Amino acid sequence: MDVSILITTFNCYEYIAQSINSCLNQSAHNLKYEIIVINDGSTDNTQKVLDSFKEKIVVFNIDNSGIEKAINFAFKKASGKYYIRLDADDYFHKDYLSEIEPFLKDNYTFFYTNYWLVNKSGRIIKKFELPKFDVEEIKTRGDFMASGTIYSKNVIRLVGGYNEQTKNCGLENYELILKLLQMGVKGLLIPKRLVYYRRHEDNLSNTKLQSIIKYGRKIANKYNLKKYQTNQFHPYNLKLSKKNDFK
Repeated sequence: MDVSILITTFNCYEYIAQSINSCLNQSAHNLKYEIIVINDGSTDNTQKVLDSFKEKIVVFNIDNSGIEKAINFAFKKASGKYYIRLDADDYFHKDYLSEIEPFLKDNYTFFYTNYWLVNKSGRIIKKFELPKFDVEEIKTRGDFMASGTIYSKNVIRLVGGYNEQTKNCGLENYELILKLLQMGVKGLLIPKRLVYYRRHEDNLSNTKLQSIIKYGRKIANKYNLKKYQTNQFHPYNLKLSKKNDFK
């Protein structure tokens, strides 16, 4: 198996079908891939939606554990050489797999792409074009979008996946990237816009903003950053003022 696409979902029935279909309806490519969905204790109609994709995807139902434990569970079940995260409310461009395919031959440990920021209904809000891989820029970004980020299986096994100490910390992917940078790992920007990142009122970044910023300060200290800050490439334009408005 070349690629494992890993989707975790909790009460996301409105969006999960579009997310899965975006994986299934890819343009021509030569990658062998699987789609693994972790239903993290959903209490809405998520299971009914997942049942409609019978035999096209692999589904695991677990007790609600939070995004970190859920995706780590998915890592253990995946058989691909590369792991790709996709949040249940986000979706891929139809050329995602064909465009990333040639880059996977390069000697990098993780890859990421440009993307669209869209609203609840899928209307494009902003187009993100990220700079080439730069350690210092990423450290000041304040977050690192999970959807569409590709990790080699070897590096995930080496670092042990996501930190599970804080449930739904909101910065699990950013913390993992910081850990990799500390280890001297290099990433590669695939200069194509290939992912749709959806912003809506139920995003953790909306419902837990204060605690996310607090956790950001915690990991900034842990990884010897001067402070927790954001720059113009923060996924949803969070701006932290010099006056430190958020306590």
